[in-house]
Amino acid sequence: MKYVKVRPKRKRDYTAYLAQYGAVYGDLSDPERRNEVIRSLRRRDALSLASARRELWRGVTEMSMEDIRCGIKVKRYQIEECAGVRPWNVRNADIGMFRMLTTELKRRGDGINELEGA
Repeated sequence: MKYVKVRPKRKRDYTAYLAQYGAVYGDLSDPERRNEVIRSLRRRDALSLASARRELWRGVTEMSMEDIRCGIKVKRYQIEECAGVRPWNVRNADIGMFRMLTTELKRRGDGINELEGA
């Protein structure tokens, strides 16, 4: 079964963040300096996100087959049955975790086809 994420990704707007913490970064009236600060903030966020994803993958690879199958069933239920009450960003996170679990199951040589009936 294939699930599609909703709302395309867009670049984060750092305006509110800089309005609150801008004094830490010095004078941001210069557009070149402001763009440089935003670039460094985007890089910082990308690195921390990549680190979090590595930790999540490490946790998934340490899971037992039983836990992976159970996780797939739970995520499938959350995606299909709870769609009306869960916000779009939570649904996207569920889809991402579902894909991660199914990828790990396939990597271990087990198919998801046996879960279709479950």
